[in-house]
Formats: sequence, structure tokens, C-alpha cells
Amino acid sequence: MYAITDQGRAALQQWLAASGEPQKIEYKSLLKLYLSDCADREQLKARIVEMREQALDGIREVLAQVEQFIDEGLALKETATIASQITRMGVRQYRAQLQWLDELEARLAVPPAAADVEDFALTQYRSARRELKQLLAQHESANMQKEEGES
Repeated sequence: MYAITDQGRAALQQWLAASGEPQKIEYKSLLKLYLSDCADREQLKARIVEMREQALDGIREVLAQVEQFIDEGLALKETATIASQITRMGVRQYRAQLQWLDELEARLAVPPAAADVEDFALTQYRSARRELKQLLAQHESANMQKEEGES
């Protein structure tokens, strides 16, 4: 069994007190999909299959960890509450990723004609802009209400 020293605990507390970093997407398969030639249907299909298998591998890995916690008990009970909620976030991310891959595959089955690519892409960007603005409005409003309630 492992134990943390007093010096290690002090270093951990100092590290925990410092600000975190924003989330980054560093996903090479996604970058390769982004840079793929949309006319090469086979390359796109192969990349989607690869990305789906990567997501399923990730799910299997997390599932094995969850089953270990359930079967063998929790290693760090003092972090278990938030750790279990982070696992829930991971489940939602995997679900969203697989859903997006399914939607992408369906959209690519009937690609826009070359003359319609710009309109198609701009429609997608406008939809994304609308959803992003809705998310910001919803959560910025909720944060303002929380801050007002705390003062």
C-alpha cells in the first residue's frame, strides 16, 4: 500500500491551490479528419471507423476502472465523491462523441454537391454559432444569478 509523506501532501496542497488550465483538444485522429480531403470517401470512412474504435477502447478502459472500484473498493475515499462525478462527465463525453460520429457518418453518406459546399458549411457554422450563444447565455445568466444570491 502506498502512503503520501508530509512533504508530498504539502506539495500536493500547493499544486491544488494554484489555478488550473483551460481544457485543450489534442486529438490527432480529429486533426487528421479535419485535414482530410472530403472527396476521398474511403479515407473519411476509415478515419471515422478508427475514431469510433478509439472511443470504444476508451469506454472499455474506463469501465474496467469502474468495475475495479466497485469490486475492490475505493483507493482514495476523500476524492471519491468528485472522482465519481468526473467519471460521469467522461461517460457523457463518450456518448456525445459516438453520437457525433454516427451523425457525421450519416451526413457523409450523402455529401453536398461541390457547388453547395460553401452553403452547407456556412449553415453548419451558423447552427454552431446559435448553439454556442445559447450555451453562453444560459450559463452566464445562471452564474450571475448565483453570484447575486451569494451577495
